[in-house]
Amino acid sequence: MTSFRKYIDNTTAHGVVRIFSGKSVIRRLFWLVIVLGATVGCLNNIIDRIIYLAGGPTATTLSLERQVNLTFPAVTVCNLNQYRKDVVDAIHPELSEHLRGVFYTDPEDVDETLTCSYVLSSISERANLTDLTLTDLSYMARDPIEYFITACYFSGRRCSHSDFTTVLTDSGYCYTFNSYKREPSLITATNTGGKAGLSVALNINQSQYVSSSSFDAGVKVVVHTQNEPPRPESTGVGVPPGSNAFIGIRQRSIIDNTQRQCIDANINSYNNFTFLTDDYSIGACDYDCLLIRVAEECNCTYIPPQNNNFPTLPSCTLSDICCVVQQQRSNIDCGCKATCSTTDYEVYNSYSAFPAMYAEEDFEELFQTTLDAKSNLLSVNVYFETLNVEMQTTSNAYGAVALLSDIGGQLGLFLGVSVISIMEFGTWIVDEVKNRLFGDKFKERKLCGYCKTSKTDGEEHKLPQENKLPDEYVEDKC
Repeated sequence: MTSFRKYIDNTTAHGVVRIFSGKSVIRRLFWLVIVLGATVGCLNNIIDRIIYLAGGPTATTLSLERQVNLTFPAVTVCNLNQYRKDVVDAIHPELSEHLRGVFYTDPEDVDETLTCSYVLSSISERANLTDLTLTDLSYMARDPIEYFITACYFSGRRCSHSDFTTVLTDSGYCYTFNSYKREPSLITATNTGGKAGLSVALNINQSQYVSSSSFDAGVKVVVHTQNEPPRPESTGVGVPPGSNAFIGIRQRSIIDNTQRQCIDANINSYNNFTFLTDDYSIGACDYDCLLIRVAEECNCTYIPPQNNNFPTLPSCTLSDICCVVQQQRSNIDCGCKATCSTTDYEVYNSYSAFPAMYAEEDFEELFQTTLDAKSNLLSVNVYFETLNVEMQTTSNAYGAVALLSDIGGQLGLFLGVSVISIMEFGTWIVDEVKNRLFGDKFKERKLCGYCKTSKTDGEEHKLPQENKLPDEYVEDKC
């Protein structure tokens, strides 16, 4: 009890002192209630701050960085017609009609999907097309680039068909300008506006339409980074025939410094199919998820993967197309996370008529009537609206240092406790533990230390009054 009294008399926690040093019982009880109430309030606020920290609060800062030039994005253009009618009719006269119905099959209607698969299986068997894969069909029935892309310019200079890469997407074969295959010599933009970007004139050739994802005619234009696979079924800008689309883009960099809800873009073990590059991206993850679903639900592989995780499965054939389309249209969350450092593009589009009246005569060589030009031709302009890059940086808004500061503030506000007070309490606890464990032995060692020191120094060492022992006890022990 003596050591506790000593701690109370010397502690810097003033509220505790008043509980044990009050002049009356009533005053001591009053201070006890005050200290207990302050302790409850302090603990409540500290718990609130701990819960807030566990919630992972973040703060996002926005800034603009001016660049002299920017890498031009990959631009993928896809005709909404996936299969040319003349090619499909050459394969089988009935195939065109049934392919048109495939894309309007209700993905929730199992019977309808089975009927669709049965009809196409019958056609493929009767026409000896059982070995015709969907990949081969898509390639044979694609729009040849020399007919689809009629003109191309970048920054006022003519570009050629060799500047485009043929790529298989969930909407069939498309053509990508400035794709990843151009690395490390990707095209850069040094100015803004339509004349400093990509301009392409396209011929969709509606007379060869067999099927599309809807009753629409035109193209889908997808602006994406080089390591992101194009997904025209879910992203992109639709452009109808007889129009000129102005697609202005602004580059945005999103950086997540919290490292909580993102994935390192350099991991290459996640992508089972490695569709484009070894770098992870949310688009590649979604596409891999689709291919895996096709493999599991349709028992075939739609796109021959580089890293084949299903080596025993055959390639999807004509009889599997209904199942493949059903998986493409199914809404399944793949749980794909964004990368910790992401580049994307904000798109702003507007339209004008194309071609102009004075230019209609220029297309008479390609089309028999003006109506043909209006129904088949369109133009797309993709350009940077600004060379400023918008930086979005997400960081932790509340960390361990802030928590310690808040805890210290609460302790000081409610209890008048500081680090020194906590150390005083800790020292008292350590002393009490040693006394309880070692008892008189600890006191004897301490007393002998005083004896030895006094003999060495030639001076008498006097112990504090509260620790003083009888002289005969000291002489006997030392």
